[in-house]
This record gives sequence, structure tokens and C-alpha cells, in this order.
Amino acid sequence: MSIPEILEGKVTKIMPYGAFIKLADGRFGMVHISEISQNYVREINDYLKIGDQVKVIVLPSTQNELNFSIKRAIPGAPQDSQPHKKRTSTNRTTNISDGKQKRSCSTHPSFEDMMSKFKQVSDEKLSLLKTQNNRRSNRRGSGKK
Repeated sequence: MSIPEILEGKVTKIMPYGAFIKLADGRFGMVHISEISQNYVREINDYLKIGDQVKVIVLPSTQNELNFSIKRAIPGAPQDSQPHKKRTSTNRTTNISDGKQKRSCSTHPSFEDMMSKFKQVSDEKLSLLKTQNNRRSNRRGSGKK
């Protein structure tokens, strides 16, 4: 496997889904939000600003457009061509005496952690709604004989 060439470019536009980069030779391309950082990127403006000089590598593409990666241009970063590879969480948790867990090593939760929390909250809300609906049904049905 050959080492991809690292190019330098300038951020020209930021959209919710990615940033547009102009290379020194005048070509344009886009860095998808998932290719900006090894960390979860919720808001691109937390990582990039218009006018920033960035180092990128060109990703394989089937269209006539250029797609870049900033996170893969970092020395030692994985150079695979599978952008949606499942990430494992590097966050560490420690058990506390009341059974709850406390995050200790990361300021940003992983996507898997956020989905797990979302599912837990959703299940709790659904359970509460079912309980409320059952109570309403029982009240309506109790007066009829």
C-alpha cells in the first residue's frame, strides 16, 4: 500500500455536512464532517474556520469530484479507504458505589455512548407513556358494566 500524498489547502466554505477546501493548484474538494477529526465532530466551526490552512489527503472517489480527509493526513492516522468503519470507544468508565458510571478520560462521548444513552432515555419515556395509557384505559373501563 502506498502512502498517500499530503496536500495543503485553504478552507473556503463551511456547511453543516463538511468543509470545502481549495488546493494550492486551484482545485476544489470537500472534507466530509466524518473526516475532519478522530473525535466526534458535532459542530464543524469548533474545528475549522474559513481561511484556515489545512493538510489533507485525497480519498478515492467514483465521481469527478475531490474528497479529502484531514484526520487521515495526521501522521500515524489509519489510512484505510473505509470512512464508515465502526469505531471503538476509547472512553474509560469507572463504577461508583451507587452503580452509576462516571466518564473519566474524554470530554466528548463516542457515538456509541450517545446512542446508548438515547436508547435508554427513549425506553424510559415509552414505558412511562404505556403506564399512563393503561391508567387512562382502566379509568374509562371501570365505570361500565
